Amino acid sequence: WVQKRKNAAELNYLPGLFDRYIDVLAEMTRNGYKEVTNIRLINKVSTIMYLLEGLLKVVPEEQLAQENIEMFFAFSAMWAFGGPMITDKSGDCRKKFSEDFRSAFGAKLPKDGECFDYAYEPFTG
Repeated sequence: WVQKRKNAAELNYLPGLFDRYIDVLAEMTRNGYKEVTNIRLINKVSTIMYLLEGLLKVVPEEQLAQENIEMFFAFSAMWAFGGPMITDKSGDCRKKFSEDFRSAFGAKLPKDGECFDYAYEPFTG
């Protein structure tokens, strides 16, 4: 999928983002989390790619920078891995995921609320 991308910035940055995020998120969510239904890792990665396909179109190619790509990737990964988490009487897995995601990757996320409360606006940051 990455190799079929035409934008040079995407070709340069996306492979590193997959390396940086996927293994950490897969390991992080392996234990202590409960999903609505079991979702395989390949499906979560596919979800990231589908979300990126739509999000990367928002920014004109000549304005697409590393920060845009990483923030879109983080948003996509957050929803692909954290979206299926449940909140029920046994616990709030979404809140736990948000805390863990923020501690692993959240230098650019606001401190208030959960990571799911935010979206990245590429034109205002």
